[in-house]
Amino acid sequence: MENRPHRPLRLAAATLLIAQLAATTVWADFKFDGGGQPAPAAEIQKFFSGKSWLWPCKGCGAYFAPDGKFTAVWAGDKGDFQTGHGTWTSKDGALCWSNDVRTSTGMKDPTTDRCWEARFGPGSDGGKKKVKQALGLKMQKKPDYFWVWKDGTVYDKEFKTGDKISATATKIEAKFPAQ
Repeated sequence: MENRPHRPLRLAAATLLIAQLAATTVWADFKFDGGGQPAPAAEIQKFFSGKSWLWPCKGCGAYFAPDGKFTAVWAGDKGDFQTGHGTWTSKDGALCWSNDVRTSTGMKDPTTDRCWEARFGPGSDGGKKKVKQALGLKMQKKPDYFWVWKDGTVYDKEFKTGDKISATATKIEAKFPAQ
């Protein structure tokens, strides 16, 4: 019989991943003029495809493969690394992903259908600098957006072209007991 975690454990794993994502980005408090508009799925796809989103803990982040595969590595609440493998997609107004959760204690139920609201349009970065066009994401419990690119410039401190995550995930998973 398969050992399946209780719902609170699944929610805790999903909450940790979302908290890690929210803690990673320097929030620019980007405000879209008039609220912006839902980002076109094609713009979201174009930006994230083939990029790694790097997070503050060493080796942590997410990779958005051009074929729709998603790989993530993050540190759990006790500093133990966890990995996720799944898929990502874009739709008008959202970047979405689903993934399993792998830990040193075994597999957890998948995180499914998580989405970040994505907006597009002109606005200002913290009220300081006006930009003509930006792509921004909004995560839970944050009033404004952070920009992933604006006026053609990628937020390159956190977004890198290529897969900077999968090799780390493989190394971490090699240390996990056989599942």
